[in-house]
Amino acid sequence: MENEHVTPTVGWAGMFNDGRGYQMTILAADIAAACVVPALAVLAFTGVNGSVNGFFAVAAAFPTTLTGPIIHIIHGRAAPAVISFFGWVSVGWTAVGMNVVGQILACCGGPTTGEAAGMPAFGVAAAAGAALMTTLDVYMARSVRPPDVKIIPSLTPLRSGALLSVGGAW
Repeated sequence: MENEHVTPTVGWAGMFNDGRGYQMTILAADIAAACVVPALAVLAFTGVNGSVNGFFAVAAAFPTTLTGPIIHIIHGRAAPAVISFFGWVSVGWTAVGMNVVGQILACCGGPTTGEAAGMPAFGVAAAAGAALMTTLDVYMARSVRPPDVKIIPSLTPLRSGALLSVGGAW
């Protein structure tokens, strides 16, 4: 059993596929997607007479939510794709929630208008979440080689019989 290589499990393949990394690809794509979202949001909320353009408002949700997961799927890593998708969705809803809380606080006697109080919170939450999720995406895209697993059986004689055990190293 000298340095036998164990075939990776289905779980291993779902998380790491062939183990080759693609960190720079996902870093560049996540940064580009995070830069597109504010542009779409500006287009959504700068309509005529304060109207909201629904197409751009909905479109702003997709660049970050889909970019990381699609890149992970292309590289055969299903588990990171699911983690990335739900992480980016959480970032979006957290940012929207911060905006709503800011507007509620401003409407209840705050010194500023709802828009002025909510938008900085929205921006801070979105930027922090984008930085966190980009870091997580880059981490999940790292190069990982399958572990070398060694299973070693052991038989130890005792006065009252024997002790059979299995040990391992990885």
